[in-house]
Amino acid sequence: MKNIIAFFLLLILPVISFSQSQEYKFTGTITGATSGMGILDKSLGAIPYVDSYSYPAMQATFDYGIKKWFSAGLGGSYQKMGFRIHDYGEITTPYDTITQEIKIDIERLNISARALFHYGNAGVVDMYSGFRIGYHQLKIHYNTNDLLLDILDDFDDDYKEIEYLIWFLNLRKKDIGSPYKKNKFSYQLVMFGIRYYFAKYIGITAEIGYGRPYILAYGLTFRF
Repeated sequence: MKNIIAFFLLLILPVISFSQSQEYKFTGTITGATSGMGILDKSLGAIPYVDSYSYPAMQATFDYGIKKWFSAGLGGSYQKMGFRIHDYGEITTPYDTITQEIKIDIERLNISARALFHYGNAGVVDMYSGFRIGYHQLKIHYNTNDLLLDILDDFDDDYKEIEYLIWFLNLRKKDIGSPYKKNKFSYQLVMFGIRYYFAKYIGITAEIGYGRPYILAYGLTFRF
């Protein structure tokens, strides 16, 4: 299969114009996006006693064509998600029975510079690949009505997905608080992107990425 794909690429590459449109230097996009972390968070809702939510990552990008085959720009992305564990356990006192509850809300902000290499343009179609590097902020709001509960140690086998999420977030005991904020370096490989213009200045776009902040983005694109 790989050999067939490689042979097909060798056939079509010589006839593709290796350039982006030079008539329009500026390109902007407004997209929604799906992230791996969002999918993991959403899957927590399948666990008994767990409610979860995950909104698509909202993103805006702006690119400027420097060469026929190269553009550079900026991208910003924001996503919110979280989960609530209810009826996790009970603490019985001489006066009452207390039901334990844990609530975690997560916010992610990503601002990056990006470089794109354009290798296909038929006037209304623009294909490209590239990368982005920049700043990634993770914010966690953590609440529980049980001060004795250790969220990092007290999950049993029915809560493995939550343990995976905690591992993914790289949380430590001293980090638990409300809110917790973490800044880190971020990178992403834009494996493949395509823009299709159904009108002179407006079209639709889709991107497949590896790394933060998304694995699939989709939305509107503008050129001028």
